[in-house]
Amino acid sequence: MDWVTLTRQQVEHDALPPVCMACGGPATCRVNASFSHTPEWVSWLYLAGIVPGIVAEHFLTRQMRVACPFCPKHRRHWAVLYWTAGVGWLVAGVLLAGAGFLLGTTLEALSPDAPYIGLGVGAGVGLVLWLGVLIYLCNTRIDATNVTAEEITLQRVADGFAKAVRDHRQPAQA
Repeated sequence: MDWVTLTRQQVEHDALPPVCMACGGPATCRVNASFSHTPEWVSWLYLAGIVPGIVAEHFLTRQMRVACPFCPKHRRHWAVLYWTAGVGWLVAGVLLAGAGFLLGTTLEALSPDAPYIGLGVGAGVGLVLWLGVLIYLCNTRIDATNVTAEEITLQRVADGFAKAVRDHRQPAQA
């Protein structure tokens, strides 16, 4: 994976090459995404209190909306993360809690509390698995590392997309 810096002019004029940001293949659709970036030191202001942190975050967060090119396979790049974060904990916890409860009922002869122990263990395992998947998705998504008034730097884009952006920009600058 690579990073790329896009200018505001490229973004506003929809001058991004038709290359998928996620895999580098041919892009057939555009997905609008709002990227924001807050300087890391702003989070330390929350130690001074909630109000200084909120005020600094409000004034120092920069945003830019980008029409991101994707292939049909990757057009739901961020939706998978959002659904996993929003509903995945419930699905993983309930399914594995039920499986643990069923396992516990089969072992009920060993201990009368086995179904409830299985329920707790199953829910715990489900939530840990969900958290692992969520961490993986967060660390592999395309995200902004810097947003200014004139440009945006995106990380974890496909090498093919980064190269296409750089090649596409070369003739214009020459």
